[in-house]
Amino acid sequence: MNKTVSAHHPQPSKPPVSARKASANRANAQRSTGPRTAKGKATSSLNALRHGILASYYHASDHVAIAEFLVHEATFVISNMQINAVKYLSQLLPLLRSILTNPLGAAYPPLLVAATELLGSLILHCKPRIATTWWVECLRMCVGCWAMIRVDLPESNPVQPNLVTVVRSLRDVVGHEKFQEAADALIKEDEELKDLLYPA
Repeated sequence: MNKTVSAHHPQPSKPPVSARKASANRANAQRSTGPRTAKGKATSSLNALRHGILASYYHASDHVAIAEFLVHEATFVISNMQINAVKYLSQLLPLLRSILTNPLGAAYPPLLVAATELLGSLILHCKPRIATTWWVECLRMCVGCWAMIRVDLPESNPVQPNLVTVVRSLRDVVGHEKFQEAADALIKEDEELKDLLYPA
């Protein structure tokens, strides 16, 4: 008689946690202060960004209020991560571009405001990489958003001043000469970009 061996070996179940042990675990958790060292805080922020915010955004991006909340949270996490956020630029910047250049984005300005705040935080904390690799991408998304809101939103909206601030930060990071060359080329194509690129 030939017995087949199952490929699946069930793991022995763990005994249930006693009420006393569960109570002790809760008491310890109440006293926990979270990570204390800079490295611990950076690791905690990295995990929050990777497993919490980015993963959640991709599942909930169709729900604008949830997307807005997650983008706001990402701004706080990036502020905690500072330069360590560089490793997530390749994920965060395309996400921001999809928000800022979405033709329907003007239907919910708070998400655009949150996205401009996150972009500003990335420019501030990731200056070296933005200046060498990503500044053109950042400028493109700002110009795309400006063109969209100029048509779809009234002049007194909260997105425009945020975009102007982000572009100023970008100019400071890239350098005036490099920025001016790109800005002048854009203004030749669309004179109305002057209010974004060289605000009064």
